[in-house]
Amino acid sequence: MSPLVKTGGLLLLVVLIAIVGGYSWVAIYQTDSDAAPAAPVETVSMQVTETACQKTRAACRATHPELGDIALRFPEGAYYMQRFETELHLAKATELDQVTLDLDMTDMDMGRNRFKLSPAGDGIWRGELLLPICVTGRVDWQVRVQLDTAGRRYEAVFPLNVTRAPEQ
Repeated sequence: MSPLVKTGGLLLLVVLIAIVGGYSWVAIYQTDSDAAPAAPVETVSMQVTETACQKTRAACRATHPELGDIALRFPEGAYYMQRFETELHLAKATELDQVTLDLDMTDMDMGRNRFKLSPAGDGIWRGELLLPICVTGRVDWQVRVQLDTAGRRYEAVFPLNVTRAPEQ
């Protein structure tokens, strides 16, 4: 075996050991060991009272005795591969840490489609969504609305039909 092959093999071994050692050092010494573990969050289901947003024209509604009523609205047309806005209204003044929407399909993995809404004042939260096209042609999405407060998550699930945009 030539000295060049021996040197190349030894150099490769040294590089591999350095990479593994570097990852080990980061894993052991660079983790945030002082961070407190997240407090468990209790998830509370809201009662769905209206699913009109299934047709993307009216509001979906849900309620819970502690949180009150919510209304989720979409524009007249919610289309694949085109940004569209949504708006959530809280009937009762409630301090929320965050509002997120998770959109998925039953029995079909469409990847992660999570969107955070931003507070707009007066119990209104707004956000912009963009969804991928389903290659099978399905349009039956479901929207999981999550309203987070200190230690509690309120959750409601609504149907939503998303279609291809009309040809332009």
